[in-house]
Amino acid sequence: MQPRFLSRLPDREADEINEKDNPVILAGFGRFGHIVGRVLNLKGVRTTVLDLDADQVALVRKLGLKVFYGEASRLELLRAAGADTAKLLVVAVGEKETSLLIIETAQKHFPNLKILTRAFGREHAYRLLEQGAENIFRETLGSSLDLSVAALRALGFRAYEAQRAARFFRDYDEQSVRALAQYAKNEKELIFQAREQIQTLDQLMETERTRVHQPDSGWEPPVAS
Repeated sequence: MQPRFLSRLPDREADEINEKDNPVILAGFGRFGHIVGRVLNLKGVRTTVLDLDADQVALVRKLGLKVFYGEASRLELLRAAGADTAKLLVVAVGEKETSLLIIETAQKHFPNLKILTRAFGREHAYRLLEQGAENIFRETLGSSLDLSVAALRALGFRAYEAQRAARFFRDYDEQSVRALAQYAKNEKELIFQAREQIQTLDQLMETERTRVHQPDSGWEPPVAS
């Protein structure tokens, strides 16, 4: 919808925020953040939404959703959004540097505020980990694994087996990112360690393939005889 309805509005002063008691602050309401926001809304979780894209704010408001224009990396805006009392800050902005600035500000001034953040990939995840962020969600990982499960199912694998493989990969890959983060600034060592991680995963997956798993009727019904 964006190319059709957006009008390239100029930047302007930040909105005055009239919601300060919501438990969640969501920074970024684009293709990633809007899904988070809508799911929270479906569960009745009050969320203060911030976005720095004037066009996006205008579009979202046309769709009947409430969002405030402003730069979430600014201390005064986070404070106005209720960061002193909020339980959770979700960082879903579309710029790497902006996300790092938002997290830095929140960590410094609101140490009790739990942060969940979007990462664009491994390099961004390494930088987030270096900065002290812990709850990191790489934007393509979930959808890639969903497609992998669909591919395995299309090839005849049972539902439980396909889901188990995806879960196994996710768990190992998340551990791998954290293990490799310390080598992010040393390309040669990073490549070496990454190769080691890949080989280890291949060995673990081979072991996993040779295990005998009982059919799980909770995942799919037995085939009628």
